[in-house]
Amino acid sequence: MRQDPPNLRKQTLARQYYRLFDGYLRFGEDLWGRSWTVASGSLRRAIEQVERSSLGLRSSEHLFRGLLSGYANFMSEMAMALPLAAETASARMGRMALKPREGMAGEGPLPRTSGVMQEVPGRGADRQSRPLALPVRFIDASQGWSAYVVPSRIATEMLGASTDVVMPFDLGGGRALAVVLGIDYRVCDLGRYQEIALALIVTAKNDPAGIPGAMFVGIGVNGEFSRDAGRAVWGLEKVYNQDLSVTYRLDSVGFGLRSGDPEALSISFPRFGTRRFDGVPMLIHSRRGHGDRQQAQSLQSVMSLSGHGGGVQVGGSVSIRLGSVDRAACICRGSIEDCLCNRLRQLDITDRLPAANGWTEHLSGVFEAPQAPRRTFE
Repeated sequence: MRQDPPNLRKQTLARQYYRLFDGYLRFGEDLWGRSWTVASGSLRRAIEQVERSSLGLRSSEHLFRGLLSGYANFMSEMAMALPLAAETASARMGRMALKPREGMAGEGPLPRTSGVMQEVPGRGADRQSRPLALPVRFIDASQGWSAYVVPSRIATEMLGASTDVVMPFDLGGGRALAVVLGIDYRVCDLGRYQEIALALIVTAKNDPAGIPGAMFVGIGVNGEFSRDAGRAVWGLEKVYNQDLSVTYRLDSVGFGLRSGDPEALSISFPRFGTRRFDGVPMLIHSRRGHGDRQQAQSLQSVMSLSGHGGGVQVGGSVSIRLGSVDRAACICRGSIEDCLCNRLRQLDITDRLPAANGWTEHLSGVFEAPQAPRRTFE
């Protein structure tokens, strides 16, 4: 039986894969629009490169390196696709002006109000409320993040009661996406503070093909006003720990606890990049309780981010050291089981490289007032 030449077999195989990927990516573009187009561009270019290379006499090793390079670009752009997918939500949410109050006879209308004021109650009997203007601004911050593929089953368990309105973003094969963040807010309406957070990428349960967003399942801060405002305004349950700190090195930045315990929680992100971005929105899901046995209210908010001195890469050297079972070595709320360290341990992400990670040297933006969720965003 006649066998096809190796070069012809390569060409046929490459074209078959290209048609498969091209059909899949076109489906995604129809579903998610421009943000998916941005992310899918690198993968399509990689497949095209493989197809063109297979027509020549290049080695399989060269083809493999070319495909990996394209895949790296694809993963980097996908890391930005989730917040970019919220761009239509940003136009619909958080920017709704209040109706102007009518003036007295003979007076002109008052200027349209483009924000709101909210009282943030303090903790304790002698703590007074403080007014907060929304949207909240952060003028200068630095942020490191790392994304991990995790089992959907565990992600669903972590969402708890929130599964009545959201579900983990489906990556296929029973997999979901978790993101670990370290943020140093240097100039912010909530004061200067640092934050370590764990978020799951989710979609609305009644619209699983809708806009992906983030739901935080663990946040630690060393700013008391940030804790109080997060709970009162957005329903974000932040845990206050005065020992949380940030350490800058030439090529890395570490977030962790200054407890002196060698097993205390510590997360180190690579410090790199020259990228700039402007007005990238991120959709945030949350639940705000009323404290009177009423059902918690589901909310959606938009955080718009701009920055420079940033970078995104695949599988960077992010180092996570979990705290011991001692509460002083971790950020905990309530019982020791409800510690950020235990949640990270459940996801089994500490001894492997992330799917993607990034750093932004100078980050700024606004966090809009929350609103009741909508089914779709046009």
